[in-house]
Formats: sequence, structure tokens, C-alpha cells
Amino acid sequence: MASQSDLAEALEWFDSQLKDNIKFWMSNSIDNKNGGYYTCLSYRGEVYDTLKYCWLQGRQVWMLAKLYNETKEYHNHDILDAAIQGGEFLLKYVKVKDELRCYFIVTEDGKPVKLQRKPYTECFYTIGLIELYRATSNIKYEVAAEEMLQQLIHWICVDDSGLGMPALSGALPTRQLGYPMMLLNILTEFCGNEAEKREKYSEQFKWSVEAILKHDDGRWIHEYALESGGFPEGCQGRLSIPGHAIEAGWFLLQEALTKGDVELQDKAIRQFIKRPSEYGWDKEHGGFFYYLDCGINWFPTQLEWNMKLWWVHCEALIAYLMAYKVTSDDFYWDSFKATFDYVCSHFPEKMFGEWYGYLNREGKVNQDFKGGPFKGCFHVPRALFLCRKLLTEMTTKDNVRLLTLSRCCTTPRALSMSSIRQKRKGDDYYIQESKIPTLHFQASLPRLPIPELADSCSRYLSAVQPLVSESEFQTTQKLAKDFSKEGSDGSELQKRLMERDKMNKDSSFIADFWYDMYLKDRRSIVLNHNPFLTFNDDPRNPSQADRAAQIIFAAVRFRNSLSDGVLRPEVFHLNPEKSDKSWFNLLRFIPQSFSWYGAYMVNAFPLDMVQYKKLFGTTRLPYKERDELVTTSDSRHVIIMRNNHFYEMEVIQSDGSPLLITDIHAQLEAILQDSTPSPSHPLSLLPSLDRTDWAEARQLLVSDLQNALQLEKINSALFVLSLDDTTPTEPKEAMSVFLHNYGLNRLTALKHILQVLNLVS
Repeated sequence: MASQSDLAEALEWFDSQLKDNIKFWMSNSIDNKNGGYYTCLSYRGEVYDTLKYCWLQGRQVWMLAKLYNETKEYHNHDILDAAIQGGEFLLKYVKVKDELRCYFIVTEDGKPVKLQRKPYTECFYTIGLIELYRATSNIKYEVAAEEMLQQLIHWICVDDSGLGMPALSGALPTRQLGYPMMLLNILTEFCGNEAEKREKYSEQFKWSVEAILKHDDGRWIHEYALESGGFPEGCQGRLSIPGHAIEAGWFLLQEALTKGDVELQDKAIRQFIKRPSEYGWDKEHGGFFYYLDCGINWFPTQLEWNMKLWWVHCEALIAYLMAYKVTSDDFYWDSFKATFDYVCSHFPEKMFGEWYGYLNREGKVNQDFKGGPFKGCFHVPRALFLCRKLLTEMTTKDNVRLLTLSRCCTTPRALSMSSIRQKRKGDDYYIQESKIPTLHFQASLPRLPIPELADSCSRYLSAVQPLVSESEFQTTQKLAKDFSKEGSDGSELQKRLMERDKMNKDSSFIADFWYDMYLKDRRSIVLNHNPFLTFNDDPRNPSQADRAAQIIFAAVRFRNSLSDGVLRPEVFHLNPEKSDKSWFNLLRFIPQSFSWYGAYMVNAFPLDMVQYKKLFGTTRLPYKERDELVTTSDSRHVIIMRNNHFYEMEVIQSDGSPLLITDIHAQLEAILQDSTPSPSHPLSLLPSLDRTDWAEARQLLVSDLQNALQLEKINSALFVLSLDDTTPTEPKEAMSVFLHNYGLNRLTALKHILQVLNLVS
């Protein structure tokens, strides 16, 4: 078991190495004249070849943008400017004009030299630009990244003939491990924590994972697998690259942790991280072999098979540390320590910084350059950055307070309450069964038009005139006139706004800005953003458990109607006596592409329902600069809060129907009778902090696996229902309870929350 001093010592080393590494690349690789980066650098950092290897351009853009986005010390203009000039080089010179292809090699001033028949440059072009988009919010980087991602998906999953590789009659259809492995990593980087993107590419995530798993024969991870299953005959089929297997392992583990997939987590750790470490480690000289042959007493045909390469050991450091953090199994710490000791004593060059890349089997330097056609600013700094991040989380683990989340009983309990009535079987699934599909009008809703630039300036002047003096207004008029001229900053911004609008076909140009206004606000959500509304007392349901059970039961039925598209569309009827009649259902026969106009013809106006998708299972996750809304579409449980404790209650049965209301009521009664004292440090206080403080606190919490799993249960719930023990008797008191309750028994910054108070008798 690693001690805190072991972790702290390793953390200090990784931190120091990262500083030296980034200093080396920032000092020696930046081409300020032509853009992009030199990667062929001697051990001193001298440029020995000015050709630019384009997959390394994308890798360095990603690395610098990632450091800018996720660290304090590298969140500066030097790093950002270096990332931007690399990104611009990608767009201007690396991408083939009018094609979704990338050159593999260009001259220092961007003239094409070589076009490769493999998609690796396109892979790193994509992740570089998407990370740069996160650093700059410049939409053109995201657009370019997604266009290339779509092309990569086609090449890797469907048809790679566009790469120029002819299908020959004697060649079996095989797939290299690197392809699905890279696609999984690209999807992970592109989607980040954005649930909508992950949902959009869910099939590609699934395909990548399944394709990677096909390379496992139960003992070895093969580099090549047949698309139909199994492995090719001969040397190709027996080839194994331990570094690729281990790298694929931590990619799979990353995906498993994101999804909460315990089975995939186990496969990633045992089959792709542990097993290759057993056959890939050189027991005589230490370090990992580059290539191996799966056959007994066979050697690979690759002449460099027994060399010790930098990137293989980088992947092992990341994978072992991740596996140890998840499992606390000493095997992975011991494996990490063995790799760490080998790396420390063989790869780093102390005088000029960075690592040597190529060692012979005995561990002696074979080539002393620090960068070349294959080694750039990527594997080493990525490993240093990720290991430092993991070690930071692990060294703060002792300061993390474990959450407690109780699971409600599911055994039905009989009730002797006339106020609770179960409807006939079959009648309780939906709350509405509309003949017009819920989103029938959505596709044809008129979009919010973008005003002409001159109109925007005119409206701005009208708004500002009453607020300024006459001389100030004249100055403002001149500025507005200049701003609206052709070729001005205003016209460029208008052009970008039009481009942005084209990317939001399902919404309006203002949508992203609207979200940013709320999600980038660093103030506490409590009081600043969270509204509340109250219901009148219901004399038919006199107790707290009665009312709460009815609310949960109705909410699940509402959710079922919404999910299955039978919730009645939101329509504003200008003259409901004429249009809000049964004949209005005939509009379901009008094609969705112009159905809205059919309603408009009878003075009925369907409203935008896009936000309904976030009504259930949606959480606002805190991050340092901008929060994210994450939706779990297949959630079946709710979280009940009582006395600052959390209780998980499954309220949707296997057939999709709501849990019987009697069972819901019984479980609520059990919660109300639970006498467990309130925790001395309630979690509910943390989400009421400023957003950045809550983001940092949450990072500490989720560094513990058990905490992460418990928080995921809360995040993925349909909603949170709070059972309070207060009985407000006047409006002011009720307002305080509903708005904030002093942070107790609330998760107001996480979920939609329903509060059920004690009712005044």
C-alpha cells in the first residue's frame, strides 16, 4: 500500500518534470515566423530538420491547450498564444484544401510533402482543435474538429478506402488495434463532460469499446484482429504491442468510470492493463518490450522489437496509477513503482530537459535526440500531467469525507389510508396520452432571426440615448457607425454570429450565450438564480408522506408521457373556444417540417419544448470556469433528502411503469421514521458555495471512488425530493425555507428539487 509520503514524493517528481518538459518545448519548438512547431530537436533542443510532422502539430496543440484549460500555472497568454498559432497552422497548412484529409509532412512554411494512407494526423488534428475551442471559445475550431471527427468515424467504422488503401483479393479484412483505440480517445476528448455530445455519439462509443475488446484472446492482446472475429494467420496475427494494449486499457478504464460500467472497468484493468504488464515486461533488464510475438518461442519480425521506447512507459505510468486509484490493489502500485523507477533512471536528461526516446534492450540511449518524426510534445507531458493530476487527487484523499447514501426498501407495505388510491392496472402508466406527438411541432418552429447589423446598432443607440449626455451620445453614434461598416470588427462579428447560427439548427443564435450567462456565473446559485413556487395545501392528502407519494407518482407518469412522446404539446390558443377542440388533433397528419404553420392558420401557436428534455435526470455539474448540464435519460430512481441524509428510491419498475403508490408511501414513511442523527458536516452546504469553490470541493469528493459512485447516484436521479421537518406559519418564513433553508437538507445547485414540508393542521 502506498503511503502518503510515497505519493507526495512521486507527485513532487512529476511536477518538477512537467515544468522542465514544457520549458524545453516552449523554448525550442515554437516557429514564430511560419507558425506551428519544430519537432526534430536534438538533445540540446537544436532544430536538426525543419520539416513539420503534422500529427505532432495536432498533438502539441492539444497538450498546450489542455494545460491552459486545466492548470493554474499554465493558464497564461504564452501557452495560449502558442496553442493558437499551432491551431491556425493546422487549419491553414495541415488540412488539405477542400478535402477532409490532412498532410502527414509539410515544409516549415506549410508546403505539402507527404500524404499518409493512415488517419492518425486527422485524429490529432481533431483533438487539438476541440481542446483549443475550449480554451478560446472560437467556434471555428469546434466546427473544424467535428467535421474531421465525422470523416474519421466513416473511415474507421465504415469504409477506409478513401484513405487510398486498395482492397486486394488476397488480404483478409483486418483491423489494427490503434484505430478503435484512437477513436475512443478522440470521442472522449471531443465530448468531454457534455452529455448531449456523448448521447449523439453513443453508438460510436459502443462500437469503439466492442472493437477494442475483439483484440483479446484471453491471454494476449493482439495488434491485429479479423473484422469477423479471431486473428489472422502468421506474424501479423501474432503481433502484440504491450504499449498499445496498456494504452487501450486506460482508455477503456476512463470510459468505464465515466459510464459507471463495473464490468468494463474490470476488463480494462485485468485484461488490458494487468495482463500485458506480465508478458510485456523485460524480466532480465527491466522496462517494456516494444513488440512481441504471441507464439511460443517466436520472436517478432520487427528488428526494434526489444527496444525500450519512451511512450510505452508513459502509458504504463498512467494506466497503473489509474488502476491503483480505482482498486487500491498493491499489484498496481508495485507495477507503477517498478515502471517509475525504471523511467527515472533511464529516460530523463537532466541538463537540457525532456526525455530520451529510444533505448536499447539494456537500457542505454540508442538515439539521443529529444524530438523527431514520431516523438514530440505529447506522450511525456501528457503522462506527467495526468499522473500529477492523479497523485494530487490521491494525496488529498484523507481529507475527503465519505458520503452516505441509503437505499430504500422495495418491499410493499400495506396501508390503512383511504386517501391513497391505486388506479386500475394500465391506467397509471401515463399522465396524458396525446394523439399529437409531444414534439410534433418542434421541427417547424420559426427560428429567432438574427437582426441586421445596422438594426442592432440602431436599437442600441435608442437604448443608450436616455442614459448619456448629448456629446457622449454623438461619440457613441460615431462608434456605432464605424462598427457597422463593411470590413469592421462589427461585420466580422456579424459573420461569425451567422456561422454560429448555422450550427444551432435546433435552437437559436442566442441559446449558447444564454446558457453561458448562467453557467459561467461564478456566484452561488442560491438566491441568485434558483426560483421557487408553492402549491396550495391538498386536504385529500393531509400528511407529508401522502403528499410526497402523490407528487412522485404523478411525476413519474408525467416523465413516461414525455419520454414516449405522448405528452400534450404546449400550444397557446389565441381563441381556445374555437381551436382547442378535438378536431385540433387532426394536425398530427401534417408533416412535422411545416406542422407549426398548420396550427398558426387557426390562431394556435405551438411553443418551444426543447427544455423539456432537461426536466428529468438533469444535473448542473460545477467546473472552475463554466458549469455543465448533464442529463441521464434512462434514470429510474429519485433521491429523497431527510435530515441532511440521502436515500435512493427506485420509482420506475422494469416494465417502465411507476412503482405502486402504496409502496412509494411505505418507503417515505420508513424514511420519516429513520432516527439517524444529522451529519455534522452536511454535503448540502457545499453546492451553495460560489461555483468555483464548489467545483474544487467536488473534485476532492470524487477523488474517492466510493464518493464518486454515490455522487453519481445523486446526479443521475430523476429529481431530488426534500422532506423537511419545518412548519412555516407565515409567508416570510416559508420564503426563507423554500429559497435556501440556510443550505440544510437541500441540493439546490444540483438538481430539480421538490420540497414537501410538514403541513399545518
